[in-house]
Amino acid sequence: MIGQIRLTNLLLKGKKRAFLTVIVIIAIFCIFTMIKKHTPLYDNLQGVCNIDFSKSYFCRQTDFHPLENNIFITKQKISLPVIVTANDDVKGNYKELDRLEKEAKGIWKIISVNPDSIQIEVSKSILNGKYSVIFKKNQKENEKLNYYIILKNDSTYMVCTKEILNFKK
Repeated sequence: MIGQIRLTNLLLKGKKRAFLTVIVIIAIFCIFTMIKKHTPLYDNLQGVCNIDFSKSYFCRQTDFHPLENNIFITKQKISLPVIVTANDDVKGNYKELDRLEKEAKGIWKIISVNPDSIQIEVSKSILNGKYSVIFKKNQKENEKLNYYIILKNDSTYMVCTKEILNFKK
């Protein structure tokens, strides 16, 4: 009789362990899924967009000249265009340009999704800061996949164009 009770207790302990193991696996899976799930804002910003300097304005205390117009966003990393200001002493050699390209790289993060806003953290760039984000679909018939991405704050109104295949609202 005592042997049967011990056997029953042993089986119950085994079932409890199995049940707890399954619960832990499910919890880990749920946490991993929530971490990997991204917002539509995150997904829509991934990739390359082009700044349209003719439609943008920048209120800055110094003159500046962009050397390119591409913004690259990959996961939490961002690469802004190299922008030379009047304060920069640029000689134009490869090492100097390489340094400027490295200084134009940093991180970005979503601050809010209602309304959409992001923060760009590239300390050496004049584009460093917080921006509200607005997506507008291009109305031209031959550019159905193109969107305007407007990044704006109190001193910047930046219009970018981007091709978004699967735009998410």
